[in-house]
Amino acid sequence: MEENKRLSTDEEKDISTEENKLSLPRRDFLKKSLITVGGISLPFIAANSLRAQEEESEGEEDPAAEGEGEGEEPTSASSAGTRTLGKIGEVSALTFGGHLITDIKVIEAAVNKGITMIDTAPGYYAGQSEEIIGKYLKANEGVREKLIISTKLPIEDEDPAFGGTEEKILASIEKSLKRLNTKYIDIVYVHGVGGIYRVDNEKLHSAFAKAKEKGWVKYLGLSSFNGDMKDVVEKAIDSGKFDVIMMYYNYVRHHDKHQEKYFGYAGLIEKAKAKNIGIVASEPFAGGFDITKPNFRNKDFRGSALKWVLENQNISSVRVPIRNHSDLERYLNASQGGSSEEGTGGSVDESVLKEYQQAVTEQWNHSYCRACDVCIPVCIFNVAIPDILRYRTQFENFGMEKKAILSYKKLLEVKNQAVYCQTCSEPCKHVCPFGVDIKPSLLKAHQLLSL
Repeated sequence: MEENKRLSTDEEKDISTEENKLSLPRRDFLKKSLITVGGISLPFIAANSLRAQEEESEGEEDPAAEGEGEGEEPTSASSAGTRTLGKIGEVSALTFGGHLITDIKVIEAAVNKGITMIDTAPGYYAGQSEEIIGKYLKANEGVREKLIISTKLPIEDEDPAFGGTEEKILASIEKSLKRLNTKYIDIVYVHGVGGIYRVDNEKLHSAFAKAKEKGWVKYLGLSSFNGDMKDVVEKAIDSGKFDVIMMYYNYVRHHDKHQEKYFGYAGLIEKAKAKNIGIVASEPFAGGFDITKPNFRNKDFRGSALKWVLENQNISSVRVPIRNHSDLERYLNASQGGSSEEGTGGSVDESVLKEYQQAVTEQWNHSYCRACDVCIPVCIFNVAIPDILRYRTQFENFGMEKKAILSYKKLLEVKNQAVYCQTCSEPCKHVCPFGVDIKPSLLKAHQLLSL
């Protein structure tokens, strides 16, 4: 959604006061603070109130974060290391994921610490992510040339109006340029590609060529996390038309018993490296369930997860969603150590990674979906199983409640929601090769995401 109604200062104060007064659970507060935009109910929360909630919960997991001021930049984090992103050149080992950014001071702190990669999308934070990054660029003249900024073309399933025509692709890029307050975008990703036909889309490549000729974009990327990710990424690499590949990559997926069949990471990453195509790893925390599993509260799972990914010298950068100064400090400390040749800060605690892997792969007792799509053909109601479980993860584990609720609401325009599971005979039972108990997981997602 390109235009979003903003809360006035008085409205923000009213919502914050009401939240404290009622002491509502987080999800109930979201439902209480809805406004309607273009016929769609959106939960808009005062930015300061949201960040306060996030940092409070983080303080429970990370004692070092306690007492950190809202606008203060922590001083203990080391500068970000650097890697080579294919033909693009040297970039930071960490990519600033703009999923939840609300404060340009956090972007300023990240750039001051050496982060040069900033990733966003038109749909991130209900459309506000690009605008906030644009405000940062406007307020910091001269910094633009030091940064590699990437955004994305919409996911077709989340935006049925976006048909991938040349005209709409160019319009999407032009709108992103205006929101980002920049004359050019370094990397434009074709987002969430499922289906090889999108790799070969002639309209995409002709639109990119025109955008490049206009000076709007420099490099073309592709991101994929769907069931045919392995085939899509291999096709994109072989085509020679893409400069950067972004894909889900983490300790759990790499060590899954069906890894080679569904992901084939070793072959893909080595092939990309040989063709000088940069690889950006996404979802390094394998769903981020350390938030909801109490036995991980005092263990640095996320630090070890990042260090493990960065041990692979063929990974150019790792995208992490950075919401606040606490996130920034934690992730910088995990990736510190300068260049890839010098390694990353500290050793990987593989024991905590193995413990986490066991927790999210226990047969029929977890909801970590790998989006392999094996369950799709057996669903008699055409429920968008991987999408819904991804939204649940965003809601529960990454503080992306607003995006998750909105995405789930819009899902009904193109696919069925999990409400259909209530009366289903459960043909998906024990179908998942990774042991997800699908029906209970979907019903829980529906409970969380329904307005």
